[in-house]
Amino acid sequence: MRSYLLAITLALRGAFAASMKPGTFCHFSESCDNIKIVDNFFLSATCRDETLSYKHANTLDLNLCIGINQTTANLLWEPYGKIANYCTDCALVEGSSIACQCSPLVSAENNAPTQSYLDLDTGIGNDNGTLTCSGGIGSFN
Repeated sequence: MRSYLLAITLALRGAFAASMKPGTFCHFSESCDNIKIVDNFFLSATCRDETLSYKHANTLDLNLCIGINQTTANLLWEPYGKIANYCTDCALVEGSSIACQCSPLVSAENNAPTQSYLDLDTGIGNDNGTLTCSGGIGSFN
């Protein structure tokens, strides 16, 4: 199971990297400082542009990037996923991953909240100093 998940993660990273335009860092955590989650659903960071000479403080609304699997409550990349509708207590863990308490919408057993994780480097990039989702939505200064 772990090798299957690793293969999926690597495939997603490859697809994400291929979709990025020139001047975009594929793993935002490698080119950004002061990374934190603010008010549960906003990613804040100071990111440098491709010349490495300018840093830009900005915030990304994760509601526009992340949703949940409605059965398992696992976090996933989804345009306009509205994570805030399903999850609470989101925090940054292990450098570039987010952890939240999320409740499934459809479940045969129960709808109890579960801890769910997502590596933000697999779907967030640094586009010349600005945080972006792989779909290019959600950034504001």
